[in-house]
Amino acid sequence: MAWLMVLFVPPLYLLLQKKPLAAIFNLILCILAGATIFLFGIGLLFWALAIGHASWHMRKQLMRENAEIIAEKMAAKLVEKKIELIGIKNEDTSSRVSPENLPPPTTAPELPVRPAPRQYAETPVVRAEPKFCEDCGVKVDDDSKFCSDCGALIAV
Repeated sequence: MAWLMVLFVPPLYLLLQKKPLAAIFNLILCILAGATIFLFGIGLLFWALAIGHASWHMRKQLMRENAEIIAEKMAAKLVEKKIELIGIKNEDTSSRVSPENLPPPTTAPELPVRPAPRQYAETPVVRAEPKFCEDCGVKVDDDSKFCSDCGALIAV
């Protein structure tokens, strides 16, 4: 029924949903649609905007209602799980167990302390001794293959 109202009388739907400003805006769109229906179909555009506006509000309302239903069901399941975990049996199923009736939560058992990883001895850093040219005795870089002074081949 509500969808029919959204399709054919969107301002009335919004008024019944207690959205007066949205209903006024939607009424303006409907009046523009009626006034311009004969001008190359521009009125259909305004009518589509009015329907879209009303259906947007309807969708928001339905989503809100569904979210409330889901939240209530989740809260009921949570209370049931809490009752199961604590071990309380409720013989009278007609009365609900409230959070005030639940015993205080127990503290978690202390876990054993894990020992810190043992310290490893530092490995000594091996440093290569500097290289010297065998012909002229000049100090040579570690990665060079020839002497920079005399040009002789450096032995590896």
